Amino acid sequence: MSSDSYNLYTVNLKNVCCVVIPVAEIYFEESTIKLESTTSSSEDDDEVVAQDDDPKDTNEKGFHDLPAKSKQKYEATYKKFMEWKVQKGYTDFTSHVLLTYFKEMSEKFKATSLWATYSMLRSVILTKHNVNIHDFSPLLEFLKTNSKGYVPKKAEILEPEHIRRFLTDAPDDKYLVVKVTYS
Repeated sequence: MSSDSYNLYTVNLKNVCCVVIPVAEIYFEESTIKLESTTSSSEDDDEVVAQDDDPKDTNEKGFHDLPAKSKQKYEATYKKFMEWKVQKGYTDFTSHVLLTYFKEMSEKFKATSLWATYSMLRSVILTKHNVNIHDFSPLLEFLKTNSKGYVPKKAEILEPEHIRRFLTDAPDDKYLVVKVTYS
């Protein structure tokens, strides 16, 4: 290899236990690291230089990659949480603050809605404030406990008998167009 050849590697370290790259020294600082490998004229003198990206840039990229509709939902959920936080006089993102918020929400919403809200808030708070609420074990325990015993409602399914009965019994003056469509 010539002395001016470069190889660029990107290593994502989220949820990774071990990263093995032969003949390289790696300096871990944040969640994403770019490794630039330079080789000299001698094969034994390989050197790897780590260039770390700003984690906020990485998180922002992930958040901006969401579809517009999803991004709007995430932002609306975050805005609602921030308004609640200001109204209650909280200034930081602690386990206690989020636990209080989710306890209040649990009075109005079912467990599945709480988990969806948690997921959206987790992404946005990590992106905007670099706080990982997944590390808040009391909050996770509350959500898990709140989910126990929850049985989701099953949607009712129209049986062929229901459709036949509708077609024969429904008044024509009101449902004729629908009856013709389904006949």
